[in-house]
Amino acid sequence: MYVYKTTNIVTGKIYIGKCQKSVEKSTNYLGSGKAINASIKKHGRNKFTKEILQICESIEELFEAEKEWVIKLNSTDPKIGYNIMIPTGHSWCAYKETNPKKYESIKKKLSESVKKSYINNPSLRKQRSETLHSKESNKKRSISLFRHEVSKAAREKLRQANLGKKYSQKVNKSKGLPGEKNPFYGKTHSKETIKKILETRGSYEGEKNPFFGKTHSEKTRKILSLQNSLQAARRHGDLPKIELLESELSSLRSS
Repeated sequence: MYVYKTTNIVTGKIYIGKCQKSVEKSTNYLGSGKAINASIKKHGRNKFTKEILQICESIEELFEAEKEWVIKLNSTDPKIGYNIMIPTGHSWCAYKETNPKKYESIKKKLSESVKKSYINNPSLRKQRSETLHSKESNKKRSISLFRHEVSKAAREKLRQANLGKKYSQKVNKSKGLPGEKNPFYGKTHSKETIKKILETRGSYEGEKNPFFGKTHSEKTRKILSLQNSLQAARRHGDLPKIELLESELSSLRSS
């Protein structure tokens, strides 16, 4: 564990930080602050140097040393350094490591204190319940995320945009015959037919299945994945996505 100084050789600005790993295992580590990372991205890593300021033996010493070096080098001054604020000199995570029993005790007391505040304060409970979504609200949000419904106006715009467009014979074939164009539209299988289908399926179970013990190739898996995505896009009426997926499927099948 150690405290280090990262210096921008272009601007001269510095950053003081701490690292809980050994020096050997973190030679490329320059810092995790937002300001220093933005500067590294701008100037490039080769424009920064790193200097070890202090080796520490414990977590507490590490946090205290970081605080002392930030104050000593005044790295919170925007003209001098990239540090945004002076570290507190301690950490809740560090406290957990150094005083595990006391940490659990304090954690339990804080939890009980929060619970009591809600029990004894009805207005606080009401405020909390209003900030949370109801089960019905969560369900609606879940549906909207997994099955986005395209409005009639949006569907009409998509339809108008695609009027006059002609698809190749291969693409048309991949679309199938939806709705009333399908010869089986409005019909259902008889009980006898369903029974035969189930019997046929049963005769191909386990080792009887010609595909038993085999696996799909990478190309076949990708085709199946695209077909599933295409079905979902058609359900949602997402025409641009449909065209894109159909094009990918066509090129993948012909390759």
